[in-house]
Amino acid sequence: VAAEKQYGLEKALEAMKEEWNVIEFIVKEYKETGTSVVGGVDDIITLLDDHIVKTQTMRGSPFIEPIRSECEEWEKKLKYAQSLL
Repeated sequence: VAAEKQYGLEKALEAMKEEWNVIEFIVKEYKETGTSVVGGVDDIITLLDDHIVKTQTMRGSPFIEPIRSECEEWEKKLKYAQSLL
């Protein structure tokens, strides 16, 4: 049973990472300032929030130990991305 739970957590983490492989950021020029901004971020912010909650939930599982460091690193990346947007 423990191995099944660990496998489920690994697959969930992999699925989250795969979801980000297809995300494209739309970068637009801001007026005529030479500065660019990221547009259309509503869906991206929603996905970030969802994945941060999922990752935090996973970290609370007693079966996360084999992938704890990978999960924590993923959460850091998500939070960093969230702080940028």
